[in-house]
Amino acid sequence: IRGANAVGYTSYPDNVVRQFIQRAAANGIDVFRVFDSLNSLDNMHVAIDEVRAQNKIAEVALCYTGDILDSNRPKYNLDYYVNMAKELEKAG
Repeated sequence: IRGANAVGYTSYPDNVVRQFIQRAAANGIDVFRVFDSLNSLDNMHVAIDEVRAQNKIAEVALCYTGDILDSNRPKYNLDYYVNMAKELEKAG
């Protein structure tokens, strides 16, 4: 599930994302990998919440770029990814 894009290439309303997950779960999907290309938690929350509401597994992934040990990359460093992982853990 590409966050708010679900399985498409445009941003869908929350109800469309929720209904897709409901139907997929009803048809036997047990594990849903959820991610957002910008690592936006806001874009992933609806999918995560609905997967959990269906008692299925939300396998959330972070998109990675660059060298996390390169001190010349102040934004996307190891701390950035650790903090993102902690925020995702809080999201369920």
